[in-house]
Amino acid sequence: MESDLKPPLAEQIRRSLHLPLPKTLKRLEALHYMSEYKDEPMHNSSILELAKLDFNLLQRLHLKELKALSRWEESAISLPPEYLKNFYLKLISTFKEFEDELKPYEKYCVSFSIKARGKNKNDVASSVEFYISEHGVTSDVAIAKIGSMNEDAWKTTNQSRFELVELFPAVQRVANVSISMWFMYANQKDAFTFSNGLDGMIRCMFVNPIRF
Repeated sequence: MESDLKPPLAEQIRRSLHLPLPKTLKRLEALHYMSEYKDEPMHNSSILELAKLDFNLLQRLHLKELKALSRWEESAISLPPEYLKNFYLKLISTFKEFEDELKPYEKYCVSFSIKARGKNKNDVASSVEFYISEHGVTSDVAIAKIGSMNEDAWKTTNQSRFELVELFPAVQRVANVSISMWFMYANQKDAFTFSNGLDGMIRCMFVNPIRF
């Protein structure tokens, strides 16, 4: 069947079978589609150029915001753009409250937020390392368990997208977090701790602009 399909449809189907569209990052899929769109018989070069320009402009904004948010401390409140300051403080407060409510053996669930505070990567345990320490299992078992937890979280969040239609914008933001976890722990890997495998994707989305 695949041999009967013409590009770019064959690649799009292959990618969707590996990771369904509702479960992928929209901007990552946009990158794939822009590279394929030119091969479509009815493509419009002007629309493609505008799409690339829009992607690059938003990428620059995201990079600026990421640089500000990466400090992850209240003393850095002067760094984010004005429209992000309230969100920045609320985000820090929310994670602190959430972490305080967790039981000791549950804190590995938010260890990624500790890592994001600019500390040395080698000085902070990853979610996998926390799980290994708490349950005395191998890294493969820990990664599989976290992957299973992520899958359950995704199913719950995805169901909420259909049940809470009036809150869809807010629910979608939560869904995006669940989606991102797939890229961290899919295929029996711990890409959050050993992030080399994500380097290319991160650079494409936040650092390297699309060439015209």
